[in-house]
Formats: sequence, structure tokens, C-alpha cells
Amino acid sequence: MAVQTFVPTFSGDAVTTATLGAAASTAEIVLGVDQVFLVTCAGDFHVKFGNTGMAAASVSDFQFPANSVQQLYTGDHTDRIRIFSTAGGVYWVQKLDRA
Repeated sequence: MAVQTFVPTFSGDAVTTATLGAAASTAEIVLGVDQVFLVTCAGDFHVKFGNTGMAAASVSDFQFPANSVQQLYTGDHTDRIRIFSTAGGVYWVQKLDRA
């Protein structure tokens, strides 16, 4: 398990939020490479990482429980995500800065 070596703070970027329909995937949410971000959704949700032209997220992608706040990292080889939720609901994505 990695040890976090920075204190995250909210970036000046706007929060990406919308209502996701049941059994639907978001469009590509572009974050950039090497980005740390928070993601949550009102229902159970699945997150898929990729690049331009990535396939829709689905139930086969990694699942997180409803209303959990997850801190994730795009790494140096992907720059965007898509979110899928079987139940739908509001989702939020917030980029973080490294203080």
C-alpha cells in the first residue's frame, strides 16, 4: 500500500457534478494525467479510467459503495474517467492540489 506524501487541498477547478440516470454511464470526464481527485455518487458506482475515445463504464469496472468518497489518481498513462451506476443518482468529481 502506498503512503501518501502530500496534503491534498481542493483545486480551484469547478466540481464536475450531474445526475446520472439508472444503468447509465457518464461521458468522458477529462482530468489530466497525474491528477489526484475525489469521486462519489449517491448510488453504488463503477469507475473506468482511460484516454480519448474510451468505452462507456459498466458493471464490469471497479465498484465503490454508494455515498463513499474515494480519492483516486489518474496516473501517468490515463487522463480521464467515466462513471457508471446501476441505480443512478448525483455524482461529484473534485480535483485536488498537492499542498
